[in-house]
Amino acid sequence: MSLTLLFPFLIFSAQGSERTVSYVQSIQSLGQETYFVVVVFLLATTLLIPAILLLGINYVLISSKFKIALPYTREVLRVVFYLRPWNMAEIFLLGILVSMVKIASLAEVSFGGSFFSFVLYILSMAASKIYLDRLQVWNWIGHHKIEQIGS
Repeated sequence: MSLTLLFPFLIFSAQGSERTVSYVQSIQSLGQETYFVVVVFLLATTLLIPAILLLGINYVLISSKFKIALPYTREVLRVVFYLRPWNMAEIFLLGILVSMVKIASLAEVSFGGSFFSFVLYILSMAASKIYLDRLQVWNWIGHHKIEQIGS
């Protein structure tokens, strides 16, 4: 996800001029227009919550893979399942793709490195979700005698 913040997201070319837009610049432009609530919602649902989910899912999967309950595995799992409906990174990507269809008639649009990083981020999130079965993980945590690290 950090690559998404560093590189250009989209590049627009029209009538000999070129404009590069990054993820951060798109959010800053909303902030300049006094849409503070939208900025906070956008940051939370497309950056913060997906990052927490990805880290949390991987934390639980690592714990499951090595059959050792890492500290706070149960709490991390609760947070993951609570935040799951608030992940809007895929919706953000779809919104960008739909708006590109409209913008393509006005200017030449190309994807920057940040866009591809964002797509890979979403794919890694989807892959992590595939391997996290809610019932199986709760059964694993609740019914098995698992060593706690540090005990």
